[in-house]
Amino acid sequence: MTIPGVNAILILGILAPIVLIGIIFPVLVAKSLHRSKRIFLVLVICVIGWSISLTLMYTTSSVSYIPFLRNLSAAFDILSYPTIIYFYIIISRSITMIERNDKLIAATLYLIAIIYFGVIAFVFPVNINDIAFNDSGHLFIIKANYVVAQKIYFLFLLPYVLIVLYNTYHTLTHLKDKRNLPAYFVVFIGIVLSSLMSAFIEFVTPLNSVHVAPSSNSLSTLCIVIATGYAIYRFDYYRIDSPKVIRCVLDSISASTILTDPFKKIVYANNCAIELFALEDDYEALALDEIFNNPNYNNSEFSISTNIKAKQLKLTSLIDQSVKYFNLSETTLKDDSGQLYGYFYSFTENTALVESKNKLKSAYDNLEKEIKLRTYDLIHKTDILNTYNNQLRKELMRRKSMEEKIRELAFKDSLTGLDNRRKFIDSIEEIFLKTNLSQSHALVFLDINDFKTLNDNLGRDFGDEILIHTADVLRNYFDDDILLARLGSDEFAIFFTNYGSLQKITDKLIALFNVLSIPQLYDNLTLTTSYSAGIAFFPMHSDSAERLINLAEIACREAKKLGENRFMSFKNEYQVELEQRFRTINKLKRAIAKKEFILHYQPQVVMTEQGYRITGLEALIRWQDGDKLISPGAFIKVAEQSKQIIEIGRFVIAQAIEDISKLNKEYNLSLTLAINISAIQLADEFLYKTLNDALTTYDVDPKLIELELTESVLVSQATSATSLINRFVNLGVKIAVDDFGIEYSSLNYLKTLPINRIKLDMAFIKGIGKSERDETILEIMLQLGNRLNLNVLAEGVETPEQLDFLTSRNCIDIQGYYFHKPMSYQNLIDNNIIGPNGAEHKL
Repeated sequence: MTIPGVNAILILGILAPIVLIGIIFPVLVAKSLHRSKRIFLVLVICVIGWSISLTLMYTTSSVSYIPFLRNLSAAFDILSYPTIIYFYIIISRSITMIERNDKLIAATLYLIAIIYFGVIAFVFPVNINDIAFNDSGHLFIIKANYVVAQKIYFLFLLPYVLIVLYNTYHTLTHLKDKRNLPAYFVVFIGIVLSSLMSAFIEFVTPLNSVHVAPSSNSLSTLCIVIATGYAIYRFDYYRIDSPKVIRCVLDSISASTILTDPFKKIVYANNCAIELFALEDDYEALALDEIFNNPNYNNSEFSISTNIKAKQLKLTSLIDQSVKYFNLSETTLKDDSGQLYGYFYSFTENTALVESKNKLKSAYDNLEKEIKLRTYDLIHKTDILNTYNNQLRKELMRRKSMEEKIRELAFKDSLTGLDNRRKFIDSIEEIFLKTNLSQSHALVFLDINDFKTLNDNLGRDFGDEILIHTADVLRNYFDDDILLARLGSDEFAIFFTNYGSLQKITDKLIALFNVLSIPQLYDNLTLTTSYSAGIAFFPMHSDSAERLINLAEIACREAKKLGENRFMSFKNEYQVELEQRFRTINKLKRAIAKKEFILHYQPQVVMTEQGYRITGLEALIRWQDGDKLISPGAFIKVAEQSKQIIEIGRFVIAQAIEDISKLNKEYNLSLTLAINISAIQLADEFLYKTLNDALTTYDVDPKLIELELTESVLVSQATSATSLINRFVNLGVKIAVDDFGIEYSSLNYLKTLPINRIKLDMAFIKGIGKSERDETILEIMLQLGNRLNLNVLAEGVETPEQLDFLTSRNCIDIQGYYFHKPMSYQNLIDNNIIGPNGAEHKL
């Protein structure tokens, strides 16, 4: 068989290394930081070695060198296979985030290659007798056992093929991080193309006793080299080796932290940073400058200004112009070779320190001006030297006294005299440094219940008296070795060093609550104040003072749910619930911005002789989150706590009034509309304007609107909300009591507030036919409504038995699944619930 000429072989041997070096160069200068670059270089060296050794074999003038050069080229060729597969596995690990034993994988892959090389080098060697020359004088090799060697070659490839197939299946079924998926597919396509080329050369090329020279099968390896180089250069493949560990570490840090890539695009932000900068779920790849250089990035409460050189972040409240300062720390992340990984940013609040420094500087400046003026007089008026000496002495004493006061201001709470947050944390951290592993400490977070309500209703001076009293009780109750602090507002902290046992702390807290709960006389008003407390332990829960305070505060929130004067120890599930709450808050921000909320309407009916007539609709909100329709029970509580209910409520009012206007005008009806209002919405100063504007815009009679308020809202907001409720009533809007009889036994609001309707809660309706007690309560509430001349509506009616019970007692206003489930505006029309025939229906 004719072989290629010497010139072609020389070109192959010279150009292949040049081409491969051309592939290496852009990879070397690429921004990749991962060890994949080192594996890639091994692969390129294998192909270059194969190219040069193969060229020397077919162009050498000495026949004795040919067997050695043949084995050398085979060695480089064989080593390229495990190198390719190892690189492929390394990429898949960054996608699945599953740790593997790299040394064991590499050893297995290269052991297969070494075994195969031993077989072809020693079992099927090339002897001088196998070498011949054609008529042109060019070399070729005769292999009598070539078919057997080929079978062994494909036995060698089989485990690699199985490894690639298994790794591909495992990667695609365990996707965690898709950012390296493009690079993974490029390398996979390179492997497939290489395999197809190899199969073509080995099977389609006619097989006979003469082997084609040079062995062009190894040329298929170039596909892998090109694909691997392109993957590294094009997709910038780099990963920090243990993403799960790094994210856990960042989330455990109490400060706000952000990890970026070399181009300062965000790779990961912990929960504190997400809350501080109000980052959305898709914050990854967001440039840090988009936050720092935008004075109000995605945040309706604060404007942001950053001084990178001064390493300081400043947040200014858009509500009360208060300022918070954060220390900005930037750390450059590099690998062992000095190449850049990215940047690590940490933001730690230092407002108290900055304000103290500013006050100290101002005092120094004023003092310096005074000294300069007096020094001038001293120089030019020697006759009053003695007088000025005395004054200067007094001034220096005053200056020293001022410095002490400023120092005290920096570390003490000015109202209570207790340590402030900064001093408290510094003291705890100092204790931690001296603590051995056998010691344990406890931190108690103490909070005054309903302090804001007391402060708002009775005045700030009254609230200050409560805070001072609390601080005095703490000082008198605990020994001097117990650290006490006022952390802010109505929050206090107690730190027990080497506390001994949990029972000791619980006994002390029970006794403390008993003392704090003794009624006190404040400005001729006797008041009993209640408290809640949370406990966190060092080192069980954290070895950071700031983190320990946060965990104790979380436990305190859980204790509040149990009632007055209760305390709880921190549990990990509290942190999970808090993180879920933060995620829900961020999702609600996105939902509000993208208008993902929709309204469903449940008809309210009145029974007639022929059946029933729909008299009104209750507007019920739903959250369309992609393909999921989320009911309000899953997000309303969080929306109320975060005050996002105000924005959501404005949407409900506007949309519901627009829909009822269209229905009434199109079908000539007078349907009423019931809208639920929460306590947070009643505090919205724009609530009245929102409702009035919607009524004017869509030309709706206010008498058709009914605002539903729960008993808890009417009782807790009786004083503050009365004026607003009266404004609604004067406008013509009706007021209904929702969930009547469930939450409060007080009926005083029925006497003092202009209520039009009470809605019997479905909890009582479900008891019809099952509980005589529920039926008796229902009869009493129906009689109460009739005696007070109030309309009574029963909600949650689902069975004929429940309907018969109610109608037999003259309760004909009904709402429930027995008649209609909540549905969209369009379904009301499409299902002929409301239409050209009006709202009359037969049973």
